[in-house]
Amino acid sequence: MLSKHQHKLGRLFFRLANFWQPDFCYCDQPQFLKYAQAGSHRMKSGAILEFLEKSAFHCVPNTDRILIWVDLEYAADVLDELLTKCTSQTLLVVNGINKKNHALWKKLQADVHVGITYHLYYCGIVFFDKSVYKQHYEVNF
Repeated sequence: MLSKHQHKLGRLFFRLANFWQPDFCYCDQPQFLKYAQAGSHRMKSGAILEFLEKSAFHCVPNTDRILIWVDLEYAADVLDELLTKCTSQTLLVVNGINKKNHALWKKLQADVHVGITYHLYYCGIVFFDKSVYKQHYEVNF
């Protein structure tokens, strides 16, 4: 059973998947993957490590829209590698932003690959489109 907070994050993930209409979704938390699958029926899904491996061999074309859900606590060790593999067709949702790892969120925002970010207090949304001016927004979610 999901808590009220998890259900709220799941609905956000559903809306993002519905908006982005990704070809692939990489998420290591199956409870949130179900929300994304409801938002976009045509997408394929897999684990984040799969994305890192596929990107290393260029199996994921730049034209494919990709939605990635990572937990900031557990993704700290692969974050640098993950950011280098993201293109303008990638939407990254970062869960678990708190006081402990807020510095890591700031580092992610400052990365050269990152375009627009939304800090929603519980989580963050990162766009990698470099054709728009780099902006950081804080939204009460």
